[in-house]
Amino acid sequence: MKTKDPRRSKKAIRNRLDKEIGAIVRAIGSCTKCNRTNPPWRMNWAHFFSRRDLKLRWHPLNSTCLCCACHRWGHDNPILFTDWIKKYLGEEDFQKLLDIKNSIEKFVYPDDMDGFVERFIGRGR
Repeated sequence: MKTKDPRRSKKAIRNRLDKEIGAIVRAIGSCTKCNRTNPPWRMNWAHFFSRRDLKLRWHPLNSTCLCCACHRWGHDNPILFTDWIKKYLGEEDFQKLLDIKNSIEKFVYPDDMDGFVERFIGRGR
């Protein structure tokens, strides 16, 4: 009987991608909304569209670095936050994210996680 490699489970892949990409985003060190600088551990990896949608969870356009205050503001003021997102991304990139969100394609977990992370870095804002 073939046993599953625990490093290849979906949960293990998701956790590794969250850890690595989250660290990359937080390492920016300044808030994209208010430009406040903080050490990486005080910054948040924020998503414009929910992390629940795996097609967008690790998409570079759906990721930004926010300070805790601006991240909280975004959750408390979703309409104003959406207006800010559209200005920050631009209409074209916002529409691109919306199209991905509304597509019926399913996320496929990557076989080459290092390559996936490198592509995230290369496509970042």
